[in-house]
Amino acid sequence: MQTFEQLWASFREEAVLSLVEQGYFSQNAFLPADLLDFLAGRAQLLAEKDLFREAAIGKGLIKTKNESIRSDEIRWIDERDLSYEHVNGFLSPLIDMVKRELFLPIKRFESHFAHYPVGSLYKRHSDRHKNSPSRLLTCVIYLTDMEDGDGGELVIYPEKGSNVKIQPKAGKLVLFKSELEHEVLLARKDRWSLCSWLRDDIDSVISL
Repeated sequence: MQTFEQLWASFREEAVLSLVEQGYFSQNAFLPADLLDFLAGRAQLLAEKDLFREAAIGKGLIKTKNESIRSDEIRWIDERDLSYEHVNGFLSPLIDMVKRELFLPIKRFESHFAHYPVGSLYKRHSDRHKNSPSRLLTCVIYLTDMEDGDGGELVIYPEKGSNVKIQPKAGKLVLFKSELEHEVLLARKDRWSLCSWLRDDIDSVISL
């Protein structure tokens, strides 16, 4: 079985070129089936235990909740979570790759599970906040499939060219520059994902 170091190496050139030229990269069936099943099961178990929280917009003192803009719910992952070791396992080789190939000064990552219930969305926004610009690269891995008509597509707005619509498929990986604006369209079916950000700042405390 391929290690994640070997897997990243297998499409390194394609990923780096796509990130440089377009600002985003997508790879189908990235996660092996056993890890996909574990992470999907873990996310849904945490939700059943009522450990997800309504997501907010903004940072720090200006953080607010506004369901007309964002209506997903999230669960942050820290080192105490059973998922952390697995997430670290596939993100560490990515961090090494982008530091080496793109010269990004990555110091850490942060991750959370995201659940979009039926009727939820996240309007156009950027992950790199003006007052806290430490997120450099966004990494999304889908934990469930969304078929035609299910909604929940990710729409990325590149700096050049037309917008890109990506349909969630279990195990699919999407990488994009965190400053790129993007949105999640209205979900007509439960949508589950693992979202991570590669950052250039030192560790901060995550409130669970």
